[in-house]
Amino acid sequence: MALLIFAVMLSNGYNAIDALSAGAVTEKAQAPILLVRKDSIPSKVRSMVDNNSSKAVLLGGVNTISSWVESSLNK
Repeated sequence: MALLIFAVMLSNGYNAIDALSAGAVTEKAQAPILLVRKDSIPSKVRSMVDNNSSKAVLLGGVNTISSWVESSLNK
């Protein structure tokens, strides 16, 4: 049986402050924090977002996660 996650939080793995500051929100939402790079999404993270989540929330601005990553999530 597949696990259905209604939301995931995406954070830049090289800038942990965004993920740390969102800790309480992710706990309340029961949403995992998945790590991405500024300009790319690792294939395992992409698979989890595509197959198990209906919504992805980006933590941080375009200086930590590029607009390309954001737009690629909408495809």
